[in-house]
Amino acid sequence: MKDFLETIGQILFDADINDKKIINDLNTIKSAYVLIQWPESQDYMEEEWFEKEAILDVEGRLGDSAYFIPIKYIIK
Repeated sequence: MKDFLETIGQILFDADINDKKIINDLNTIKSAYVLIQWPESQDYMEEEWFEKEAILDVEGRLGDSAYFIPIKYIIK
């Protein structure tokens, strides 16, 4: 996750924000989800939005209590 956040920061810092592709990519990122596995997923479970917006990996393929969390709550 840290590498991802650093990459986004570099894009915003180094890029011409008027570039239509970059703007489109950033808008796509705003609606994306990030997989957060246990025990880190527990950090989000008390949030007001959690039950409505987090998506449980119901098949358990990605670990117990792994959730897809909207990236807008990860990158603040």
